[in-house]
Amino acid sequence: MCFSIIIMILYHPISMQNSFISSLMENRSYQACREFLKRNKYDHPLVITKWPVQITSMGYSAIGFDYANRHKEKILSDLRNRFFDGIIKFQQKTVEKNIPLKGQVLYWGREFEQIDKKAIYYNKVYLEISIIVDN
Repeated sequence: MCFSIIIMILYHPISMQNSFISSLMENRSYQACREFLKRNKYDHPLVITKWPVQITSMGYSAIGFDYANRHKEKILSDLRNRFFDGIIKFQQKTVEKNIPLKGQVLYWGREFEQIDKKAIYYNKVYLEISIIVDN
C-alpha cells in the first residue's frame, strides 16, 4: 500500500502535464484513417495526410500537405486524367475554431466534401475526412 502511494505521488504530476497527448492524438488519428479506408473500398485513391508513409504501407498512394500545396495543378490534372479515382483528405482540426492544426493546411481553393468526423482529443481536436471525386 505504501509503495502505491509513493508511486502515485511521484507519477501523478507527470501524468497531468499532457506530455503524451500529442502521441496519443497521432495514434488515434492514424487508427481512424485505417478504419475508414478499410470500411470504404476505393480502387485507387490519392490520400492527403500528415502520415503519408503509414498510409502508403497500407497500399494506397499518399502525400503530405506540403507536397500537395506545391503540386496542386499536377495533382488535379492527374485526377482529371484518371490516374486515381478520388482524393481523400485526412486533416486534424481544432474544435473551437474549426481550423487545421499546424502543417495540415491545404491551400487549394477547391472545396472538399466532408464525409466524416472523428473525435481525437476530448473537445479540442477532431479528424475531418473529406473527398474530391472527379466526375
